Amino acid sequence: MAKLNFINNIPTLFGVKNIFFDLDGTLIDSLGVWRYTDRLFFEQHGMQMPEDFVQKTNAMRYEETVRYAANIVGIEDISELLVTWKEEAIKQYETTIPLKEGAMEYLEYCASKNINMYVVTSGSKEMYEPCIKRLGIDKYIKKVFSANEVGIGKQSGKIYTYALKEIGANIENTVLFEDAEDAIKSAENLGLLTIGVQDNNNNLLKDTFSHILILYSFKNAPLIADCVK
Repeated sequence: MAKLNFINNIPTLFGVKNIFFDLDGTLIDSLGVWRYTDRLFFEQHGMQMPEDFVQKTNAMRYEETVRYAANIVGIEDISELLVTWKEEAIKQYETTIPLKEGAMEYLEYCASKNINMYVVTSGSKEMYEPCIKRLGIDKYIKKVFSANEVGIGKQSGKIYTYALKEIGANIENTVLFEDAEDAIKSAENLGLLTIGVQDNNNNLLKDTFSHILILYSFKNAPLIADCVK
């Protein structure tokens, strides 16, 4: 069973065969792009972005976020918004968004430990596919599970049970790296060992999840021991 212990004050994972990585805010530094787009949207409608907007939408699928924002400003037809936001986001994913600090090195390390690595994201294929290829991490990721494509949000945790079933894995030897508060809560409710990843655009984790390991950089990510092939 996957567990996290501290060996000489160094966090170390035991019994791990599979890792689920979130993408936005975890492996890639993309949330700033979304927050800029969000703020601009509300400003264009004469409003300030609600203080809890990031927290409310961090684990939502793309369409859910657009619909939630539209409801706040009183827009019923979101078809044009969906196209506009997606076009701008795709440009950023194709050309600009970088990996988080130490992410590439940690993926290489996990590969050396024969860990099966997967991405579980709320994003759509048009966004994540060109991004992970451009960044060169596609060679480490066995499969991407998109809540947007499957139609299952992270808030319920069903996307994780779906992914586990698809790869034929057990929750007992799987670990999740995630930055979104709602996603962490749902994963914990399932019994999925979770490592929090602090993002500069979401500073809530250290207050909400004092009982779990929270990473501020992948340079300090857990070592992996006792890996069963």
